[in-house]
Amino acid sequence: MRTFALIFAFTASLSPLSATIFLLHGSFAAENSWYREGGVFHTPLKKEADKHGHEIIPFCWSGCYTSKGIIEASYNLIEKLAHHINDEEVIVIGHSNGGNVLAYATALLKAAVQLAHSPEKIEALVENLTQNFNDEETRSIQQPSPQMLVTAALQKLAPLMPTITKGPTKRKYFISSMFLLGTPINTKRFAIDMDMVKHVYNIHSENDYVQTLAGSAKLPSHKRVANLHLTFEHDSETFNPNHYELHSPLMGTWILSIPQAIKDQQTHKHRFVLKDGEIIISHKNGVLYQPH
Repeated sequence: MRTFALIFAFTASLSPLSATIFLLHGSFAAENSWYREGGVFHTPLKKEADKHGHEIIPFCWSGCYTSKGIIEASYNLIEKLAHHINDEEVIVIGHSNGGNVLAYATALLKAAVQLAHSPEKIEALVENLTQNFNDEETRSIQQPSPQMLVTAALQKLAPLMPTITKGPTKRKYFISSMFLLGTPINTKRFAIDMDMVKHVYNIHSENDYVQTLAGSAKLPSHKRVANLHLTFEHDSETFNPNHYELHSPLMGTWILSIPQAIKDQQTHKHRFVLKDGEIIISHKNGVLYQPH
């Protein structure tokens, strides 16, 4: 393992392109400070991001893990993304169910693009986006149904789509990189639409018992998705972080270096294919990656 460290120690670096980075908290965590300016994750992340002119935007949502909470958060996120989607890069980082907001937002964004081109498809699009929501919760507290919420969201988002799909820096994927930190994976309800995202880095730890209570740890295999099992190293001791240590200062310092650490281990330098693997992060060596 020490040879592994020597090989990779100084290879990780941030992307040279300027980017807008959105940070999302998890359920019942809107008042937490880690993702806000001055927070334990935000501060070291900003220090690294400032080196390359990256902008960081903390995104606060209700934190309610209900159909209403997820749909409204996804809609509000896309509205904010629309103001930055023609930047050179958009990077999103979600902790816990913040990652599921990101996942659902990709599906909602894709549907809004489709609706802008084919308004007659709205019923089918709404059905697809809500078929796995249980609306018992909305009926019991007299809230709008998921179908009503999604219909309203799509009708508001569709007019924005021509603007963000025909900007001066139009690109194939709206989101360049998505980082999931301890997100409870539920592909039946929150499947990431890979037409909207270029690369996904799903970071999980075997000591994260919160994640596996509400979902699974890994995303399905895909050439643009990496499931990365995380270990932290401190003073020559290694440990697997718990759910809340995933947004620690150490992760804030090195998270943007993960893609380069992976790329440095690829034999085909001009074809970036993601593979599941192990990552070790330490202040001394940065990000060390070993593919499975």
